[in-house]
Amino acid sequence: MATAVAAASRSLIVPPASPAAPPIRAGWTLFDPFVVTEDAAAAVTNDDTAATCCVTRCGRDVRVSLRLADPPSASYVVMRTDAELHGTPKVVAADGDLLLIEMAVVEPPSTVSREQNFLVYTAHPSSPSLLLLPHRDDDSYFYTGIVAGEEEEEEFVAAAFSTEITRAGDGDDEGAKEVGWLTRFSSSTGQHEVLDLPIPYDPSKGLYKLVWHTDKVFAFRGRHMCFVDYHRGILLCDVFTTNTSPELRFLPLPEIEVWDEEHDYFNGRRLPQEHRTVDVSKGGVMRFVDVSDGLFGRRRHPYAVTVTTWTLRAAAAAEVAVWEWEKDGVLQVGDLWNSCEFRRSPLPRRAPLFPAVCKRDPGVVGFALMDWNSSTKDAWVIVVDVREMELLAYAPYTNQAKEGEVHEEGYEVVAGCLFHDTPFICSDIYNYYKTFARMEDAGRQQ
Repeated sequence: MATAVAAASRSLIVPPASPAAPPIRAGWTLFDPFVVTEDAAAAVTNDDTAATCCVTRCGRDVRVSLRLADPPSASYVVMRTDAELHGTPKVVAADGDLLLIEMAVVEPPSTVSREQNFLVYTAHPSSPSLLLLPHRDDDSYFYTGIVAGEEEEEEFVAAAFSTEITRAGDGDDEGAKEVGWLTRFSSSTGQHEVLDLPIPYDPSKGLYKLVWHTDKVFAFRGRHMCFVDYHRGILLCDVFTTNTSPELRFLPLPEIEVWDEEHDYFNGRRLPQEHRTVDVSKGGVMRFVDVSDGLFGRRRHPYAVTVTTWTLRAAAAAEVAVWEWEKDGVLQVGDLWNSCEFRRSPLPRRAPLFPAVCKRDPGVVGFALMDWNSSTKDAWVIVVDVREMELLAYAPYTNQAKEGEVHEEGYEVVAGCLFHDTPFICSDIYNYYKTFARMEDAGRQQ
């Protein structure tokens, strides 16, 4: 999420602690995608919960635990390993009581080559588990999403979707071919496979050739993986299909600009996840949120920024072609700023960015606010009821980075101020953890 980095030669001061509104105790979590490694975790006093271990592909030990918090505070995955890490491990996706974690390990004697590891953490207060997913010999595998199965306990599918473009000898797009690849691992079969899936092009709905880019992946209805391009729509895939090859089905996003294949697409897409999100909340309700500042890539006056929300009306037996987006409402950011709750707070009057839909209530959305006037680019996390235009909670964003740590790009991290351009990952894992804990307490009392 954001942008608070500074050149190593620049001296920055860590901001003082800021007041926060009471947290929302609603049984959901906002995971910071960047995993806290052992050294960074040592500086934090909160107790870690539900620790479990496994071994990486190169035989190194890795221990994972959770640091849970009520929104708008961030929750974290904490990792301890004797492996030399290549970059920062990340939480890639979440569904139900599962977290998908990516970690890269340096392969000595080289300091450049890396070994990719994907781990699946299953939450449980007393007996959590950590599974290393299998890999292909050619190391050409990756996963971007996970779906917890509904029919059998502990069944899941991890998957990713990517496209590959091949061109004729002269490199002309006219003869180019785009191939869709589904990478899939099923826990029930233990098999990893890569499938060639036809892409259902439909220019009338905005799905043109050669322009797809997956911005987000999330689970839907216990069987489907949704691959999202925020400038196009959603490709849905039943990743549990085994008898035949899975089918991709396209669902456009409502009221967005759709660029054709001749648009200067890659130079213009910026960071769409800064303005948009689509996710599933309680009861399988899919919600799309768009923070609009005019045509995408152009700026309006801050007071003219709007937050528009839609709900997908999808009958269980109906085909995707007849599903409809229903607009729920439009929140004027100026009205939010002028509300009593906002005016009483220390929050800066900035456009809310990086929306995240609450897992327990689709009408509640978390946002990030960056204070560009601050010398340290302070960030806040706020939670808003977009139906009532009400500010529910807020807290200063603090990360677990070590003060003075220098990144590979030559930037220095200032503790508590670094806000990456990566959205929070919403999860139900807090709810699962509390449910398991209550069940175990009841069992001990009996």
